[in-house]
Amino acid sequence: MIGAVRAELATIRQTRSVVLVLAGAIAIAGLAPLTASAKALTDLLHTEIIILTLFVLMASVIVTAGEYQHRTVGWTLIGTPRRGRVVIAKLLAVGAMGGVTAAAALVATGGVARADHGALPVGTDVDALIAGQLALGILTACFGAAWAWPCETFREGSRSC
Repeated sequence: MIGAVRAELATIRQTRSVVLVLAGAIAIAGLAPLTASAKALTDLLHTEIIILTLFVLMASVIVTAGEYQHRTVGWTLIGTPRRGRVVIAKLLAVGAMGGVTAAAALVATGGVARADHGALPVGTDVDALIAGQLALGILTACFGAAWAWPCETFREGSRSC
C-alpha cells in the first residue's frame, strides 16, 4: 500500500499541469492580502479559501483525468486485481497533495498579510484555523478525484451509474 501511495505521489509531482495549478493557487492566495484591508487574518482568508478550493479541485481532477489522457485508467483501476487498494492509494496521495497545498497557501497568506498589514491578530484559535484549512484542502482534493472517476470503478461489471 505504501508503494502504491508513493507511486501516486511521484505521478502528481511529475505532472506539470498539476504542479503549475498548485503553484498558482499558492501564489494567488499569497497575493490575496495585498488586495484587502482586514482587522484579522480570518477576514483575509475568505478570498484565500475560495482560491484554494477551486485550484485544489482542478488539480485533483487533472490527476484523475490524466489516467484517461494516457489511457492507463483501464490498467490502473479496472485491470488491477485489488482495485480497492488502488483507489485508496490514489485518494491518500491526492489528499496529501491537498493538505500540503492548503498548508502552503496558509503560510503564504499569513506571511504576506504580516508583511503588508504588520502585526495582524488571527481572529480565532490558531489550532482550529490550521485544522480547518488542512481539512478543506484534503477533502476538496479527495472530492475532486472521486468526482472524476467513472462509476464503473466502484462496481464490478457495471457499465453505467
